[in-house]
Amino acid sequence: MKKIGLLSLAVLLGACDIHFGSFANDWKTADAATDVFHQYAAQGKFSAMYGMGSALMKQQQTEQEFVQAAEQGMQIYGPMKVARQLRAACFPNQVRLLYQTDFQNGKATEKLVWQVRGNKAELISYQVEPGEVDLDSLPDSSCSK
Repeated sequence: MKKIGLLSLAVLLGACDIHFGSFANDWKTADAATDVFHQYAAQGKFSAMYGMGSALMKQQQTEQEFVQAAEQGMQIYGPMKVARQLRAACFPNQVRLLYQTDFQNGKATEKLVWQVRGNKAELISYQVEPGEVDLDSLPDSSCSK
């Protein structure tokens, strides 16, 4: 009976796409992808930003919708001046990053969720909200950098 249970567990885990790597490496991969994402935004390459998206993101939003939202965001916030990472939370295959970003027209909070597999990160979601975040209300980072 134990063999059947272990075999079932092995089959179940094999069907999942979970890697057991280092959260620190996942964070580095997501952090580097965020740098590229920000570079594309600064250059107005919104389709390239969309190209960094995961299949899940692309199922939820078309490229046209993404580009239109990015263009609207650029009109509201203006060009990015500086972005500071405030928090990072790592999970198997996923890294969530929170940035305080200074734009030409004010401060905003960026939330990025990356799907990480090996040395490749794909964007699951991106949100930007006006204003600063209250750091005291957030848990500490859970990624070992």
